[in-house]
Amino acid sequence: MRPYIPQWEPLLPLPAEATVRDGVHIFKVTLGKNLWRRMALPATSTLDELAQLILDVYSFDGDHLYRFSYQNRYGQLCHINHTYLEEAPWTSVVRVGELPLAPGQTMIFLFDLRDRWEFEITLETVDTNSMAAQAPCVLERRGKAPKQYAWKDNCQRKRLLNLRGRLLLPQPAHAWPTSPDYGWPITGGI
Repeated sequence: MRPYIPQWEPLLPLPAEATVRDGVHIFKVTLGKNLWRRMALPATSTLDELAQLILDVYSFDGDHLYRFSYQNRYGQLCHINHTYLEEAPWTSVVRVGELPLAPGQTMIFLFDLRDRWEFEITLETVDTNSMAAQAPCVLERRGKAPKQYAWKDNCQRKRLLNLRGRLLLPQPAHAWPTSPDYGWPITGGI
């Protein structure tokens, strides 16, 4: 560039490229202001194992797709997808030690692509001490985990209200509530 613009100087230094790190990775997984979990995983754990640990510690069912997202060193948003999604790389292949995160950097764990539970994951440190935990584990908890399906409680409450004083009978198909997105009955399909 100097031959064309003599005054040109790079103003923004390029961040260092992350390297594969051995050791135990300590993550802080946050869901809301005062709700977080600190967990440790060895570098050899896959992102599927990280996802399962997050879901277990927050008492969520693992019956939805998910993805991890982070910004690479150029600022581009990159995704690591659940194995059932079409686009690689996949969470079953990528290891925790291969994540291009430096301590203090964050990534997003998006669980349930419809309800969009977003967990912020911060890499706090990488412990290279040989005495560190060699299996995924939870180190610390703060706050009470939310219910994954809050609507279930509302449906059960409404059903109980309807049961008082009268018997609920199945409704004909034309009386079913319809999906606001598609217009067909929620329980009826296409």
